[in-house]
Amino acid sequence: MKINWTLLRWQLRQVYPINLIALILSVLYVLFTEELLLFTGISLPLLFILLHVGLVSFMLGRFHSAASQYLYGQGFSRKELWRTNLLANLSSMLIVWIPLCILIYFGLRSQLQDYDKNYRFPVLAPLEYSFPIAVLVTYLLILPLFQYCFVRLASPLRRSFNSVVLLICFLLIFGTIATSFNLAYVPTSVVILAVCGFAFASLVLLIKSSKLHQSMEVRN
Repeated sequence: MKINWTLLRWQLRQVYPINLIALILSVLYVLFTEELLLFTGISLPLLFILLHVGLVSFMLGRFHSAASQYLYGQGFSRKELWRTNLLANLSSMLIVWIPLCILIYFGLRSQLQDYDKNYRFPVLAPLEYSFPIAVLVTYLLILPLFQYCFVRLASPLRRSFNSVVLLICFLLIFGTIATSFNLAYVPTSVVILAVCGFAFASLVLLIKSSKLHQSMEVRN
């Protein structure tokens, strides 16, 4: 798969302010949160991811905007435009996720908390090693939902209300799954099966968004 770097940079320029703010906020949160970073239930990290993905997807999914219509008039194929849009979304995710990994896995967060006399560190620091993985999985599960929603919203043959309802339903399901991690009476095998099922549904929506984008007119 050949990447059009010029087109990708053009797309990322649209979400530069969002990604910059998200990067700063995530770094500050990771460095200065005294509690252990454990991705459990409906938490601040989950809400942050939803907001970040939602805003980026909204900015990149404004297919009726002047910027998008300019791109569609430059002779790029539908497949290339959709692929670059997806890569811009994934790049936005990595802008937040990579610094998070560096701060946790290289011990920078642990050293700062230890210097600040936090009794949890560095002894309990290894308990946070699963946090970046949970963040990455959440990003990858949520992204296709917004990707499909905004492509569907731009299609003249799809009802906007149905797209929003579908997105809300999937987010509620995901919230239920995330909350079940904290419930002792829910077997781990059930939670894992639910995550796998949600991942399959997200993949299906991602594929459908690609086909919908290529086969339907998304401009005014």
